[in-house]
Amino acid sequence: MKAKIIKSTGEVFFILFAMVGSCFAEEAKSTSYPLAGIEINGYFDFYFQASPQAHAPIPATSAGPQVVEGTVFERNINQMTLNVAEISVKKKIGKVSFRADLALGEMVDQLSGGGLQSVTGTNAGQNPTNTAANEPTRNLTQAVLTYTASDRLTLNAGKFYTFMGYETAKAKDNWQYNRSYSYNYGVPFWHEGVNGTYVFTPDKLSSTFYLLNSWDGRISQEQNKAMTLGLNVAYNPTSEISLNLNYIGGAESSDQSRREVSEVTASYNLHPKVTLAADYIYGVQKNIAGVGDVRWTAMDLYLKWAATENYTLSPRIEYFDDSDKGFAVAGGLSGVGLKQRITSVTLANNFSLGDGIEARFELKVDGSDSAGFFKDQNGAGLNHQESYTLALLYAF
Repeated sequence: MKAKIIKSTGEVFFILFAMVGSCFAEEAKSTSYPLAGIEINGYFDFYFQASPQAHAPIPATSAGPQVVEGTVFERNINQMTLNVAEISVKKKIGKVSFRADLALGEMVDQLSGGGLQSVTGTNAGQNPTNTAANEPTRNLTQAVLTYTASDRLTLNAGKFYTFMGYETAKAKDNWQYNRSYSYNYGVPFWHEGVNGTYVFTPDKLSSTFYLLNSWDGRISQEQNKAMTLGLNVAYNPTSEISLNLNYIGGAESSDQSRREVSEVTASYNLHPKVTLAADYIYGVQKNIAGVGDVRWTAMDLYLKWAATENYTLSPRIEYFDDSDKGFAVAGGLSGVGLKQRITSVTLANNFSLGDGIEARFELKVDGSDSAGFFKDQNGAGLNHQESYTLALLYAF
């Protein structure tokens, strides 16, 4: 009898869910089943986006829906898109806990280095082809083993989202659905490595040290031969104020030039219904062969107003300066791209529908001091771009 060969990721998920289901069925029969205490969470992200600047993918030979420029996780236009569907499994025994997030969707491709947008900029892949399918852990958005050594010291190993940036990869954890330029182009998305957090003063001061494979954790596109170091210092001087100092630096790209980013984030609870936040980054890649040093900076300002129990209004203002050789947004590994300064204004309307469901309606206006980055319907250069997004989020 021949063994069955698993041919698709979908079959893998079906088998995993069937196994989990059978485990819970057994647990119902015996309260002593060893998998008791497993926590399962889910996340669903679905969106539709429109824009007067919607155009065919570039290069024109690329297949796929119409797109806009400057976005990574929500680039499709005039098409309903499953951004991500994810199941998270958690288990804790004593001082040790384990978490694994299994996901499918467009966001998975972008995190893994695929898609059209990620072939340029600081999150560029090694070559202009979709290599997401080659990433061995592409459907594991996170997999972390945690050891709580004491009340003050926690150690982690595995694959995890980046600590850089005020925003995160999951829209549900952000005030806006669309990610900022500073998140898309200024910092990495995720890592593989180890980290340790030490709490100096509970609820006041802590620090986390990171030892990582590289700028991000995509093994199939790895180019450097040295480790990347990261550091976070979190300080809450009062219950209303939160400050974070972040740093990441290490060799990057085949010529072993060094990439470093320093960041400051701050949030202030002005009122029980109003929160202000800011994010500033400074990035540099040093000693690029034939280019030298390149730099980029970004500044984001946020406001969150809980107007009612079920409605939140959240504007964001962005400024991304990539005028030094255009490395971060359009340069990629070559270090040379379109020199520009980008400004962006986003207005997010978030509606809580109950039972974990959230609807978002968002308006976004982008501008550049160069006419070469944004495109019109025919692919010709523009200095502006507008987009409108409807999103449905669910978490349990």
